[in-house]
Amino acid sequence: MTLNRTILSITLLLCAASNAWASPILQAASASTNMGNFSGRNPANAINQNGLSAGYTSLVDDFDTYIASNPTHSVIPAPNNDWFSAPGTLTGNFDFDLGGAFTLESFALWDIGSNNASNVIGFNLLIADNAAFSGSTLLGSFTANPNTGPLTASLPEVFTFSATSGSFVRMEITSNNGGGQSGFGEAAFEIQDQTAPEPGSLALFAAAGLAFAFWRRTPFRSLRVR
Repeated sequence: MTLNRTILSITLLLCAASNAWASPILQAASASTNMGNFSGRNPANAINQNGLSAGYTSLVDDFDTYIASNPTHSVIPAPNNDWFSAPGTLTGNFDFDLGGAFTLESFALWDIGSNNASNVIGFNLLIADNAAFSGSTLLGSFTANPNTGPLTASLPEVFTFSATSGSFVRMEITSNNGGGQSGFGEAAFEIQDQTAPEPGSLALFAAAGLAFAFWRRTPFRSLRVR
């Protein structure tokens, strides 16, 4: 094996390995709000996967792959598939307890859809390491589309931001679609996986290491630089 070919092989293996890192989808452990709820449509309904056309396994399934499959959400039948605030309460905080510390890089929201007046429209996302949100970091200000599909098949919107670590996320709802209360169907997060490469990546790194070891053991006189 020539020097050029050895280096090329190692480079290709490392590039392939770097592309194999996953970004899993995360389901929040619990949710709460200071906006109340309407007729049993409580915050837990927005993270329980009820109403999704296809479920996911938190911290296992790849976020991008899952979203690319176009999973829809249905708010019917009520009241277990969505969250609605108390009548007359349009703005306020909806908090997610992530169940641990994670580095997040995007947020998936299934709104109510069908241009319903109660759809969440404007919101800020903040992240913190404590439930009181002291010293929180603003992830961004976003505007949701109230018409991503019918009430029975609303598609997700994905809102991205700089990768930031924390244990709690606050959705600071600033406006809705003109109704007398606010709500949405489901929410999930994309985390940046910084733990370990996938099994395929481990094999590639091992192969790269073997190639490098072979090169180191090859006498210099036998290497031809072209």
